[in-house]
Amino acid sequence: LLVLDSHSSHIIGRFIVFCREHNIELLILPPHTSYILQPLDISCFSPLKVEQRLGFNQIQTPLLINNLVNIDALDKSLLDLLPPEATELHIVNLVFLSRLDSLQLPKTPIKRYAKRVTRQLELRCSDVVIRKTYIKKLESALRDTKVRRNTKRVALEGKFIYTTNEVIEITQKAK
Repeated sequence: LLVLDSHSSHIIGRFIVFCREHNIELLILPPHTSYILQPLDISCFSPLKVEQRLGFNQIQTPLLINNLVNIDALDKSLLDLLPPEATELHIVNLVFLSRLDSLQLPKTPIKRYAKRVTRQLELRCSDVVIRKTYIKKLESALRDTKVRRNTKRVALEGKFIYTTNEVIEITQKAK
């Protein structure tokens, strides 16, 4: 059994003939109803989607500044995406902190504050890079969705139910 929506690109004469020759039963849903009926989503994939959603929720919890971040857990591809300003900022911060340490001043609130501010600034910069990457992926997915929505949908002469012989006749006429 093969479940199809009635999109024109899915109903091709050669495909229907192939299915008939190999004893594959076709169940073609009425036009514009697959999003309502969702036979596979409800019966087969619902448990999988629940587990996947739980997994994504665990992954997508935002990193808080106070959390310890394991560098091995970060996506290594993000290291290539760091803008030059971020690496330069890190170097400048290291120079600033080393100069501050070399002054041999007693521990002061200013010294502690400077270390905290530089660390927070670097974390914020890396967070911006991660968010920009995430936004690019979302924009790409949105573009793909818009393209899919705008594709041509054709109902076969306003009918919703066809017999197998009627489908074969229609596809042979369309050739």
